[in-house]
Amino acid sequence: MASQDVAFDFESHLKSCYQCGTCTGGCPIARKSKLNIRRLVSQFVLRKNLDRLKEQLEVWDCTTCKTCSIRCPMGVNPMDLIIGMRSLLIEDGDIPETLTEALESMNRYGNPWGKPKSKRTEWIKGLPSGTRVKDLSKGTRPPSLFRGVHTLV
Repeated sequence: MASQDVAFDFESHLKSCYQCGTCTGGCPIARKSKLNIRRLVSQFVLRKNLDRLKEQLEVWDCTTCKTCSIRCPMGVNPMDLIIGMRSLLIEDGDIPETLTEALESMNRYGNPWGKPKSKRTEWIKGLPSGTRVKDLSKGTRPPSLFRGVHTLV
């Protein structure tokens, strides 16, 4: 794995991190996951556990919302580190099975649920009777948010 190369690219920028924990403290996913951005930054700067990157499945939990980057008082962009780590894993073919299925469905059907466009409304059949769902494909358009702009359905 070329993690040493990626570590070198990020190292100069990430060394300005003084480990205040604002990135992890502000991360909406860190509360529900093992994702600890501060620890990942520290590991990359200190070059620790780079050979065990494929064991750190929490890098796939990041939603890339940029909260860590926006809140960092030093202007470090930890999200780039996570994207770089994911890139290395993808290059080596180390992708979680659930993510592989979603990506294949996106390629095949244009959505992560694995259903063609003609079958996207099948979930409605499982709803209790009397539940109303507006069918936007039958002549009605949702109201426009801006005058003169119509949404495409």
